[in-house]
Amino acid sequence: MGNPPRVPKSTSPEPLKFGILGTAEITPEAIILPARSHPDVIVYAVAARSKAKAESFAKKHDIEKAYEGYQGMVLWYILNYQLQLCPQPSWMTLM
Repeated sequence: MGNPPRVPKSTSPEPLKFGILGTAEITPEAIILPARSHPDVIVYAVAARSKAKAESFAKKHDIEKAYEGYQGMVLWYILNYQLQLCPQPSWMTLM
């Protein structure tokens, strides 16, 4: 995929916000890098089994929110979409 250019984020009041369940290796190429090239898309949150892993991933990829566990983010109503790039069987109880 390479490294698409970052574009300035829109000042529109309602950008499209994505949350990511898990920190799979495919995540940057699948959603983070493409989102950077679109002004109205923000990868806003990430959830992982441990807070440290979520915070590390968020810091590395400029993601604003990090959650320990998946349920906290699933229940968070501000996101437009939540992505499961590598679904885990334990996540099915959250859907």
